[in-house]
Amino acid sequence: MDDKAQLAAGLPALSPVRTSAFPRSTPAATALIATLVTIAYGPTMNAPFIFDDLPGIVRNASIRQLWPIGEVLFPTQESGTGVVGRPVVNLSLALNYAAGGLDVFGYHLFNLLTHIGTAVLLYAGLCRTLLRMPAAERASVPAAESALIVALLWALHPLQTESVTCVIQRTELLVGFFYILTLYAFSRSAGSSRPRGWRAVAITACVLGMASKEVMVTAPLLVLLYDRTFIAGTFRRAWQERRNFYLTLAATWIPLAGLVLLSSGRGGTAGFGTGVSPWEYLLTQCRAIVGYLQLAAWPHPLVLDYGEELVRSLRAVGSQAILLLTLGGATGFALRYRPVLGFVGAWFFVVLAPSSSVVPLASQTISEHRMYLPLAALVAMAVGALRQHAGRRVFRTIGAVIVTALMLLTLERNRDYSSAVRIWQDTVAKMPENPRARYNLGNALAAAGRGAEALVHYDHARRLSPRDPAVLYNLASTLVELGRDAEAVPHFESALRIDSNAADVRVALAGAWARLGRPHEAVAHYEAAERRVVLNEKEELQFGRALAKVGRRDDAETRLRNALQLNPARVETHLLLGLVLSESNRRDEALLHLREAVRLAPTEPSAHATLGDVLAEAGRMREAATHYEAALQLDPADAETRANLERVRAATGSPLRR
Repeated sequence: MDDKAQLAAGLPALSPVRTSAFPRSTPAATALIATLVTIAYGPTMNAPFIFDDLPGIVRNASIRQLWPIGEVLFPTQESGTGVVGRPVVNLSLALNYAAGGLDVFGYHLFNLLTHIGTAVLLYAGLCRTLLRMPAAERASVPAAESALIVALLWALHPLQTESVTCVIQRTELLVGFFYILTLYAFSRSAGSSRPRGWRAVAITACVLGMASKEVMVTAPLLVLLYDRTFIAGTFRRAWQERRNFYLTLAATWIPLAGLVLLSSGRGGTAGFGTGVSPWEYLLTQCRAIVGYLQLAAWPHPLVLDYGEELVRSLRAVGSQAILLLTLGGATGFALRYRPVLGFVGAWFFVVLAPSSSVVPLASQTISEHRMYLPLAALVAMAVGALRQHAGRRVFRTIGAVIVTALMLLTLERNRDYSSAVRIWQDTVAKMPENPRARYNLGNALAAAGRGAEALVHYDHARRLSPRDPAVLYNLASTLVELGRDAEAVPHFESALRIDSNAADVRVALAGAWARLGRPHEAVAHYEAAERRVVLNEKEELQFGRALAKVGRRDDAETRLRNALQLNPARVETHLLLGLVLSESNRRDEALLHLREAVRLAPTEPSAHATLGDVLAEAGRMREAATHYEAALQLDPADAETRANLERVRAATGSPLRR
């Protein structure tokens, strides 16, 4: 389409692509982007796994091996909702695990390199796109400089920290990388003498993006809009000249549909069956999107977790809704009369639409990581305005100042991720009524050995969300760790009333009852739990002790032998099993376990004393005396052992030596 045809269609004339200036600036721009981004994210390379990293990585069994590959690419819901239906993401995590286990450095390095790669692609794509700009919209600033400023501002903006620093948010990083690559490859194909290769790259990137996150669903539409705006000039011509390409690109929706079905609504947290109405979610997104716009302009306060808050009344977000309707209308108008500006506005709204429209994402109604790609549109619009109204020197100065400021702000924000306690303290300070933030701060404090402080936040979370069994369970578990079993029991029981199938709660409650000297209650809960969960070694031991106390020796023996299979070196298990066997008149077997206990722990006075007791019962007084004496040498204050030694000395006619 020539310039006259463009004008007849109501579009400004497009200038031919001038590629000669672009390759010369690429290495320097790439080096600058990589250097500044690395500086900004340097403090995060050893940041711990937090929040959704824990189910998606730490407890994700599907990444522990690379074969069979099907289990890696298609993990079950138990692997964490962040990776189900996203095979590229889970495969990347499995490769990280194969390289370094759960060492966080490798995971953060992957995220950092992906972010840098996307920024470089954004720079490269903008260079080509700006050279295609209509002649009337050109400015005095070279395309490469404008593109570099956009890429740096986007990559260094503090709003990106959650996406880059929270490892599991590589879902955003990967879909962002493949989204930009799809557009870039298509742009390259339009100016290439061999377009098929670049179109193949675009289609491949689109498929990989679909396998990374569902937001990629909008990519074929945005490619078509890019074609109409910067290449073909009209939708009709774009379709006529590249029909087969667009049909193939649209076919990538098919594997995406299969992956969405596989994810089954992300375990009840996404889709129309979450208990959140589309209307309420839409109202909440009015508040969310306006908040994103504010954070893009002034990145404070940044919040890791906004919780599950919903807006239920249009009146509460009336002004935000009017603003968004106005911006949406302006975007539609610009698409017709100012296509370049319209494309930028459409980029923002189209990319946000899958997560910020009417399809509920109930677990996180507002999330800063959703701005990873849309932020590029806002930055490009701001830089474009500056580019039009500032001379080259002013543009460079202002750009450098803002880039430096954003880098320093990002560096400072990333310090909050240095520990789980610090990031959750920051979140609670900004969202004090968010029960999940309180709960996670409690978890972080408990893991740091600060149980008393953790209780304060667990209790606050319980008041905010009284029917959350996880809060009750962790509150009770922390009380147990502090030796306050009696206080823990009511909270365990409350959690069970909410979820009677929670086997881990039953096991913990059984342990508390056992320690409180209530073996019958302990046995009842262990028996109810074992039908749903495999007990670990300590739990088998505790179960066996409770069974022994209620007189069920055969069952106790079974549990204790299970415990020994899991840990043959635990002295306590050998001692208890020895006593159970002795009470069943199987003293020879009992003595085997008691002697093994003494062998494993020769400096443990209770091991010698217990062996002495069973030897005395078997009438082997001299051997019993030997072990009683050994016990007393280790613990001279043990009055019971001293009395037992006096009895066996009397029985053998050998008085106790004082």
